[in-house]
Amino acid sequence: MRISILTLGSRGDIQPFIALGLGLQRAGYTVTLATPTPFESLVRSYALNYAPVRFDPQEFIKLPEIQLLQRQPLRRLVEGRRVFAPIFERMFNDFWQASQGADAIIYYPCASGTQVGYDCAEKLGVPVIVASLQPSSPTRAFPSFYMPYLPRLGGTYNRLTHFLYERRLWWNIRGWLTPWRKRVLGLPPLPSGGPFPQLRAKRAPYLFGYSPLVIPKPSDWMPWQHVTGYWFLAAPTDWQPPAALMQFLEAGPPPVYIGLGSTMIDDPAAFTQIALAALQRTGQRGILLAGWSELGAGDLPDNVFRLDAAPFDWLFPRMAALVHHGGAGTTSAALLAGVPSVFTPFDYDQGDWTRLVVGLGVGVQAASIRQLNADVLAAAIHTAISDQGLRTRAAAFGEKIRAEDGVGQAVAIVKQHVQAQHQRV
Repeated sequence: MRISILTLGSRGDIQPFIALGLGLQRAGYTVTLATPTPFESLVRSYALNYAPVRFDPQEFIKLPEIQLLQRQPLRRLVEGRRVFAPIFERMFNDFWQASQGADAIIYYPCASGTQVGYDCAEKLGVPVIVASLQPSSPTRAFPSFYMPYLPRLGGTYNRLTHFLYERRLWWNIRGWLTPWRKRVLGLPPLPSGGPFPQLRAKRAPYLFGYSPLVIPKPSDWMPWQHVTGYWFLAAPTDWQPPAALMQFLEAGPPPVYIGLGSTMIDDPAAFTQIALAALQRTGQRGILLAGWSELGAGDLPDNVFRLDAAPFDWLFPRMAALVHHGGAGTTSAALLAGVPSVFTPFDYDQGDWTRLVVGLGVGVQAASIRQLNADVLAAAIHTAISDQGLRTRAAAFGEKIRAEDGVGQAVAIVKQHVQAQHQRV
């Protein structure tokens, strides 16, 4: 049987789906991963079939017109259709092409462009499975990661935020998706709530690729909503660290990792100076990940190494502490390594992962990137380095995470659902 996986995002978003695809491939499925073209070589390096999506998220964010629309919401309402229409048209067509011949479709629900996964599955008459790296189903247990965290408002508020987020996702995309659905697929418009009520009515499986130790499954979720554990992707077997990186690591004690991943900030030079000052005040060596913000441009002191890329499962266990933005991919890799995190959240779901990990006692919050200064960051790094209770808890939690088999759990659910659906045909 053939399965198409449709996803978008940064490298931290894509890697778990490669891991899921590899698990399905080992189980005997023919898997095609459709994702933006910058990740083609990464996907192919793991011997997975690749289907191109003509979109570069990093270059897209850097476009001047996108930067302008991000800063001026009213202008976005007026000019958004002109700017986004050709982009969504290409993505929809590419995802539809990647779905041809599939016996089941798995798609990521938290990106606007991938919402077309539901439509492709409906047209082909094949099972659809939702796979998410964040909790994205209504519950009274906690609010949506993309809405304000106001715990005192209780379960009714929490559940409402999830419905509001679903509605926002749908209304963001329906103006482009509904005409395409009619013109290309010959399907009638979806109801005003979009695909989400339909998915629940069909009891389509939801796979949540994070650990139940971090977010337990809420008691009001249905049996077809599964918290599987993380989908970790191991470094390629032929990957070798650069010689300069190894020389730096061997030249002194474990350094502090500092990186913002795919987060784009307005003043990378200012953040770099804050990071360097914090390292100097704590007497620590550092590894500075350039990332999408291109941190560390220019001259750096000898005790700081600028890194373009390295597999986190290899790098993070070699670090003394991990300063990062709290993205889903980086946070999961930090938990796996068993090394304390120092959080500097910026936007989206990062504040929620920060709150959860700090609440587990295995991380420290410095401040949001917008409020960060060298004194605050230095104090947080000092805590992460010197608090032995924190370090012991982080190491023990890492052992528990490494004992889970999130990919195996997810593959078993997919297999059971796909077989049951095809037996009914």
